[in-house]
Amino acid sequence: MPRFRPPALAAAAAGGLLSLGVLAGLMVAPAAASAAIASYHCEITDATAAGDCTINVPAATKPVSFELQIVSTPEKQPVWYNWSVVCQVDGTYTGTHDTETEFTPLSLSLPVTVADPDSCQLTIIVQQVDDSTGITATLTVTSAASPAPSPTPSASPAPPTVRGLGGTCAGTPGTSSAKRTKVVIRTCGTTSSAETWKFHGGELIHAGLCANARGPVAKGSKVILWPCNGAANETWTHKSNGEYVLKADHGQLCLDDPRSSTLNGTQLIVYTCGNSRNQRWTLPGG
Repeated sequence: MPRFRPPALAAAAAGGLLSLGVLAGLMVAPAAASAAIASYHCEITDATAAGDCTINVPAATKPVSFELQIVSTPEKQPVWYNWSVVCQVDGTYTGTHDTETEFTPLSLSLPVTVADPDSCQLTIIVQQVDDSTGITATLTVTSAASPAPSPTPSASPAPPTVRGLGGTCAGTPGTSSAKRTKVVIRTCGTTSSAETWKFHGGELIHAGLCANARGPVAKGSKVILWPCNGAANETWTHKSNGEYVLKADHGQLCLDDPRSSTLNGTQLIVYTCGNSRNQRWTLPGG
């Protein structure tokens, strides 16, 4: 891994391009400071002759994880990217950085360089290799929850969720559920009943209905809610690598976020198991 540069050099890596707001070929949109999960985005359109897609997070407070995703239009295009992470605790700074050229789509975890940091500064720079390529980069920062007052006896715990790629959860499009309701990805919340699940007897259960691969089951079959009946197309095994493996089709298909979209409302499918990031999900509440 490249040798750490001091914070001043890390901040200078963007060469004057680091600024929050909207610039030509650059969009940076931080989430609310009070959120436990914040997303930052930048974009290069295919009409841009050349340029950088830059994300600058000057101070992420009490972060616990950083997830970077880079997608392109068209897909499977080479992109150059550079990232820098500088974290500080008790006034001492520790950091690292790296530069790579890879093909989209990309999804990687950036290191939190010190245990329990007070804050971290992040800089992400993405460049086109082919000037006709459109690029979107998304950085998801998960921070430790702020201390909350002691709950009253009537306070309810956060619902158990099934967390997937890039801060998304499995759920339904709305809070009501019925037979044939789509199972989709949503940005993980903290209280939404649309993301509440339990895993019992090999079945993923939401609002009394089960996550079901719509038959006849095959690669690409979409996942819906259906009355629980113990059928092979709604019986899953959760593996240690995070895969939910469907019993139907000889156990060859896994719960899948198609094309690693992470786009709210995208319907989940079953697809050939490949131990890929878009097939890794937590157990409810995990």
